[in-house]
Amino acid sequence: MTLRRRLVVAVAVLAVLSVLTGVVVVLVQRAFLVSRLDAELEALAGSPRAMMLASQRPGAAWRRPHSARSTSAGCRRAAS
Repeated sequence: MTLRRRLVVAVAVLAVLSVLTGVVVVLVQRAFLVSRLDAELEALAGSPRAMMLASQRPGAAWRRPHSARSTSAGCRRAAS
């Protein structure tokens, strides 16, 4: 086996290992975030009031439809 062939094989092995490591890291992070979200939702599921308050957080705006964001109560508060 020539030096060139050994270097090509080594680079190929390193590339495959790098890709596999990246995939493993992404899967571990995804599993962690999903379990964290599950725990948060499980804690909120016990109290409907807590769920309602959590859905009204500024970061939760993406969960509500557009029509639910603009309410007439908000217009009345702004007019007074």
